Amino acid sequence: MSLYPVIGTPELAREAFFSENISPARLETYYEKLQDESFRGFLEMIFCLPKPYRVRDPILLIGAMNDMIFSQGQMDATANAYHSTAQMLSNTAHDVMLEDRWKDAADIILNWLKGQKL
Repeated sequence: MSLYPVIGTPELAREAFFSENISPARLETYYEKLQDESFRGFLEMIFCLPKPYRVRDPILLIGAMNDMIFSQGQMDATANAYHSTAQMLSNTAHDVMLEDRWKDAADIILNWLKGQKL
C-alpha cells in the first residue's frame, strides 16, 4: 500500500503541508523532494502511542493554525498530556520550518530554551 496518492500532486501537497501563499516555485522545489511513506511505518505511528506519564522533561509544542495534519485541538490535547501548552503560530501550515514564518518558530524555541535550566 502507498500513501503517496495523498500528496500525489503539487496542489495536494500544498493543501496538506503548506500555506496558500507559498510561491509556485518554492512549492515545486519542496514537492520534488517528497517521497512515499512506509505504510507499515504509518500504521506503527498510529498504534505505538507514546506514554506521556513516563516523560519527566519539559516539552515545547509548536503548532500551526493552518495545519491540515494536526488540529489545534489535537495540539492542545497533546500539550495537556505532557503538562505543557501548545504555542500556535498563525498564518502558517504544517511544514512551519519551510514557511515564510520559520523565524517566528525559531524565536519561540530560543525563548523557551532561555527559560529552561539546562
